[in-house]
Amino acid sequence: MINPTEYPSDAIHSEAHRWRVRRTLGPTAMGSLAVAILLYFSGEAGGADPQLSKAELMAQGKEIYNETCAGCHQASGMGLPGIYPPLVAGVAFEAAPFLTQPLEERGFWKNGKIQLGSVENHIEAVLNGIPNSRMFPFSGQLDNAEIAAVVTYERNAWGNDSGDVVQPEQVKSAR
Repeated sequence: MINPTEYPSDAIHSEAHRWRVRRTLGPTAMGSLAVAILLYFSGEAGGADPQLSKAELMAQGKEIYNETCAGCHQASGMGLPGIYPPLVAGVAFEAAPFLTQPLEERGFWKNGKIQLGSVENHIEAVLNGIPNSRMFPFSGQLDNAEIAAVVTYERNAWGNDSGDVVQPEQVKSAR
């Protein structure tokens, strides 16, 4: 039994509460509860992240794009000539080689026109930026689901229509 003169009242309450829970649930339920808590925090309880629909990703991606990316690439995805590349495939982009070379190396620019490039390179560019360019990393600002949404949006907006649907698990693997 707890001696009230040795402990503050909140410690007595919390200890009494713990005993009531243990008594009510019993040892089997307490063990099951402990296992469930451990599985939840280890990430193994629900398996992989739930798959998001293209519609969900596009809606969230548009919002994130407009808040985070449109300042440079514009809401229309057309960028700023010679400074920030458009994100619309097939659109001409002329700029200094220090801007076009990193794009070409990643499959985003060819023969003076913007290309979609691979999904993997797109995720990489959003996560880690493009060195020696104006594209900085968003890995510290956006979580896996947000990056998946914005990449899905960019690959399917403005007539790109790639059909690509990027899931948070793909971004998690690329981190």
